[in-house]
Amino acid sequence: LAGAIFSIILNPLLFTGLNYLRPWLENHDDHTGHVAALPPPRGHTILVGYSELGRLVGDELTVKNSPFIVVENHADIVQFAQNVDISIVFGYAHELHVLTEAKIASAHSIILTFTDNLLAEELISNARALNPNIAIIARATSEEQAVLLKSYGATHVVVGMREIAKVLIGLVKRLP
Repeated sequence: LAGAIFSIILNPLLFTGLNYLRPWLENHDDHTGHVAALPPPRGHTILVGYSELGRLVGDELTVKNSPFIVVENHADIVQFAQNVDISIVFGYAHELHVLTEAKIASAHSIILTFTDNLLAEELISNARALNPNIAIIARATSEEQAVLLKSYGATHVVVGMREIAKVLIGLVKRLP
């Protein structure tokens, strides 16, 4: 009896959820690889993550006419990027096949906009294996994390608080 009640309650929720996902599922046969038509860039940047920070970076790359490919693992963000005609690969950036799909062999840089140390370690290791000369630019939330990311092989690490402090001091120096 409990199983029947559970099934009666669950079925409408399940079908509502599937109806919500149907348009996205119909447009994506393969849920772990290429989504948008990727240009054949050479010397491009791979932008890992396209949430708020990733979009700001992407906007700056666009203004500078610098080609980039986004790697993102959230379906709603992938859908948004497709709507604004961004080259994007759907998947987890630390996976070799996703990095290959993002044309890492011909990329000159990769920007990590997330702060997960475990994923960053694997991503940096895999990126170096596929392209030993790639510049890896990572984001850190602390000096300790910056040291860790450098030890993994990141070329440059940006610590948010440090950069904000530099801008603030620069503004003070400009005051009359």
